[in-house]
Amino acid sequence: MQHWLSGYANWYAKRNRRTGHLFQGRYKAFPVEDDGYYWGLSRYIHLNPCNGSNPLAETPEAYRHSSYGGYARKSRQVDWVAYEDHHRYWSGLHGGKDPAAAYRKFVKEGLANPPDLKLERLRDWVYGGADFLKRMLAMASGEDEGTNRRRWRRRNPVTVDAILDATARQFGTSAASYCGFRSRAGGRDVAAMLCRRWTTATLRELSARFGLSHPDSASDLIRRGKRWAESNREVARQVASIEQALGLSPES
Repeated sequence: MQHWLSGYANWYAKRNRRTGHLFQGRYKAFPVEDDGYYWGLSRYIHLNPCNGSNPLAETPEAYRHSSYGGYARKSRQVDWVAYEDHHRYWSGLHGGKDPAAAYRKFVKEGLANPPDLKLERLRDWVYGGADFLKRMLAMASGEDEGTNRRRWRRRNPVTVDAILDATARQFGTSAASYCGFRSRAGGRDVAAMLCRRWTTATLRELSARFGLSHPDSASDLIRRGKRWAESNREVARQVASIEQALGLSPES
C-alpha cells in the first residue's frame, strides 16, 4: 500500500505540477483473522455506496462500480476475482451448494439493518449490551468518555434551554424555577451537570443562567449533580432518561 500510494502521489504531483502531500495520514488497516469476519467486511464494503446522508445507490446492485454482482451471481463473475476464497466460509460452515444466494441474503439483511462492524466483532470476546460494547470499543481505541462527548458536542450542538426544559419535566417542575441563588427546585444540580456535559456553555454562562452571582458558582452545582447521579441509582436512571429524550449519545 505504501508503494502504491507513494507512486500515485508522485505521478499526480508531476502531472499537475504541484507540491506537498496528496494523502493525509496513514490508511486504516484491520486484520482479517478469520473467514467469518471476512464476510462481514465484504458486506460492509458492498453496502458502503448505500449508506450515509447522500447514498450513491439504493442497493449494491445499482452501484455500477461495485464488485458485488460477481459475489452475488455466478453469471456476473470475472476471471481475476477470487470469489471462491470468499464463498468457501459459508460452504464449509453450512455445507450448502449455493453460497452466492446465501451472500445475497446476508447483504440484504445488512441493507435493512446496517450493522456496526466493530461491535459485531467485539461480541466474539465481550459479553454485554450494545451500550456496554460501545464503551469497551472506545476504551480499546484509547478514547475516553469525555473525548466522545467533546466530539459529539461539536457535531450535534444542544442548547442549555433544551436541557433545562427536559430536566424540569423529568423532575416535575419548571425550568424557570432553576434560576435563583437559593432555589431548591428538583433536579437543579442534575440540570447543571448535564448542561456542562452536553453543551458548549462556559461556567460563567451557566452561573448567570442559574441566577448565581459568582462566575464560577455553577461548578458547585455541577459537582453535586455528578455525585448525586453516581451515588443514587434512581437519579442515574432519570439522567439516562433525560439524555435519551434529547437524543444525547456520544457513542452513536
